[in-house]
Amino acid sequence: MQKNLFILFGALFTTALLAGCDDGGASSTATTTTDTTGGTGGTGATAGTGGDTGGTGGTGGTTGGTGGTGGTAVCGDGVLDGADCDDGNTDPGDGCDGDCAVEEGFSCAGEPSDCTTTCGDGIIAGAEACDDGNPDAADGCDADCQVEPGYTCDGLPSACVTTCGDGIIAGAETCDDGNADALDGCDDACLVEPGFTCTGEPSDCATTCGDGVIGGAEVCDDGNTDLMDGCDDACQIEAGLRVRG
Repeated sequence: MQKNLFILFGALFTTALLAGCDDGGASSTATTTTDTTGGTGGTGATAGTGGDTGGTGGTGGTTGGTGGTGGTAVCGDGVLDGADCDDGNTDPGDGCDGDCAVEEGFSCAGEPSDCTTTCGDGIIAGAEACDDGNPDAADGCDADCQVEPGYTCDGLPSACVTTCGDGIIAGAETCDDGNADALDGCDDACLVEPGFTCTGEPSDCATTCGDGVIGGAEVCDDGNTDLMDGCDDACQIEAGLRVRG
């Protein structure tokens, strides 16, 4: 009887032991399933899409660069850029000054500017030596605003006067013998004195015997150049004769 009980308990123990082994295998399988599910979490990489969208903002940098257009005008480069003139330099006295403004007495046109004086405006500028306010000749300052021979000019507008005694007949002068002495045929105002004729420059003045006017070295002039009438053909008193006059 005891032997049969021992066999029964042994069978039950064996059955229980085998059942425990089966449960352990099931637990192992469950663990494997859990690990496989955990791998699915890699989907989180989708967050990278935000990075692409953020990159679009870089376009703003291109628009900002447009502000570089335009620069400062440079006087002397031959381009007006709103200036009155620009002759390609900054030299004064040529019509367009160092600030690219037209100088007094000049007019400027073109690019680069071509500046010329205006003779007759009463302003001495550029190569002008005088400007009497007109372009007339024979008044001391000619049509090119140069001082004419025999004149001196001064002031603005220029006042031009002749220079008696310089050997040049100019203006109202009728002679100029190179001096301002009187009684030599050309007086101190450069006018021919009575009894003389003057020619040339400087003037050569001589008396005219027979004109009835005693001048220069003449001691008589009876209005002719006849001899034996008391005043000879050189207007000198003839020996032994007396001249009445």
